[in-house]
Amino acid sequence: AWLPTHLSQQARDSFRRLTVIDSVLSDEDRFHGTFAKHLSQDKRVRAWQLLEAQRDTLTREAEKAFKQAYGLADKKETEVQLGFEDHLDPVHPVPGLSLPIGASFEKAVRLIAARLLECQFPAHPQLDPENTGRAITTSDAKKAYDLVRRAALARDRRVEVPSGERKLMTRLAQPLLLGTMGEAYFELSSHWTDFFDDQVRADELPAGDDLTYVRLTDWLDRPEPRGLHETARQLVIAGFAEIADRVWVRGGAVQDVSLAFAARPGDALRTQPRPSEPDWEEALDRYESLFGEKPKSRLYRGQIINQFATAVREQARACDEAAGELVRRLEDAQGKLGLDESDPAGRLALARRSLALVKQLIDTAEAGSAAARRTVETLAGFDLRGVSPLRYGTSLAQARKVASALAEANADWDTLELAEGLGPEGHSILERLKAAARSDQQTADLAGALERARREVIALLKARQTPPTPPEPQQPPGPSGPDDISLKGDDAEPSVPSTHTATPGSGGVRRAGGGRTKARAAAAQFAAEIQALAEAQPDAEIEITWRMVGE
Repeated sequence: AWLPTHLSQQARDSFRRLTVIDSVLSDEDRFHGTFAKHLSQDKRVRAWQLLEAQRDTLTREAEKAFKQAYGLADKKETEVQLGFEDHLDPVHPVPGLSLPIGASFEKAVRLIAARLLECQFPAHPQLDPENTGRAITTSDAKKAYDLVRRAALARDRRVEVPSGERKLMTRLAQPLLLGTMGEAYFELSSHWTDFFDDQVRADELPAGDDLTYVRLTDWLDRPEPRGLHETARQLVIAGFAEIADRVWVRGGAVQDVSLAFAARPGDALRTQPRPSEPDWEEALDRYESLFGEKPKSRLYRGQIINQFATAVREQARACDEAAGELVRRLEDAQGKLGLDESDPAGRLALARRSLALVKQLIDTAEAGSAAARRTVETLAGFDLRGVSPLRYGTSLAQARKVASALAEANADWDTLELAEGLGPEGHSILERLKAAARSDQQTADLAGALERARREVIALLKARQTPPTPPEPQQPPGPSGPDDISLKGDDAEPSVPSTHTATPGSGGVRRAGGGRTKARAAAAQFAAEIQALAEAQPDAEIEITWRMVGE
């Protein structure tokens, strides 16, 4: 309580008169229509002016009297009653509490309140050294936090501060013990790291435990209350997270972004388990080769390691299905393509190892709080068996395309197998295809090799066909009888050789065929002939007839 002494009778009378005049002058229309309606217009104006002058004089006198009454000026018997000095009456004793003689009421209130708050919160920092009365804003705190974060990312733990923000860092970040503001550079302090470590030991908490936001704010009032405003508390804890390289946790899950100025009571800070620096550098290099993207940052910090590990696992999940499909397709075609699974640089072995790497990276998500470290260590430590990570990356990047090409090739295997019966040229086509299949995808594109081999076989078949001959003129049919039945048709024994017909202008493409052959050869041979016709004349109508003869 801030108690005044009594005014003198003279001062009370003056104050009463001031109150009346102030009421009379509060409404000009009422003044002219009620209080001064008996006066002429000129006298009303004169009366108004005289009352205004009296009000100003009485106001100055009242201000002097009240300052004396509240102990802000030397007391005069004509203004106040003498002998009363106990103007300030705190609930609890406040050492050094006194009135600032000569100060204005506004300044006196601020100084008294500041002294009371200093007693209640003795550890509160001085955030307004110039006594401007300007409160700390969230915008100010965010500017200071950004500079603290940039200093934490720097190897020398300091940052050059723009000239327009140096006063802010001196007024805000330095009193909050986040660092020291020099002439141009702000350098981080280890105060809060050491302070919170001391509180962990004092409360006998297990090392490495999550530090909840509520617990951290409670600790801020040790050993004496600081009484920090919420914005200041958020700045201190967010700054500590950057300085100590801790990551934010919400609902038990590590967050990829900072929760500075958005933390909730259930949020916490966690020490991010980190891989060794050599593993970190190796993982960064492999990531770019395997997945074709540059890491967003190479800084060796918990938050960045966690973000990187998340990106790695997302890339692995994106590759998983296609990588598995590629392995299955290659294994199905292993015999046809002559794949060598013992060669670690070969296509099949590389596809299997790529799939194994993807699976292991995905599984690291189950490692709990150490998931990020496990992901980095798995990526860095995976045995590439002497093969460049770029080759693994190409296998993964083009897995879907190659698997699709192998699936489509299933319908063309019969065509490709015809090459075996086409002499040295056909054998050369198959060998080139197998050589491409045994190589990795970076060396030879298997999808392109399959399509090229199919076209070469069809072209070779066309080239091997006999030149077209004009059809023989047909004789009109004669009378039918037992002696007119030919013994040289499809029903004759022994069998008649296969015959084929081509027409001029068809490019040697057969337009008819038939004969007697083995079933295993017919399937491939006739398929190739029909494929050639379909490419030359896709809309041609054909008739297919076949029957089994003999046993």
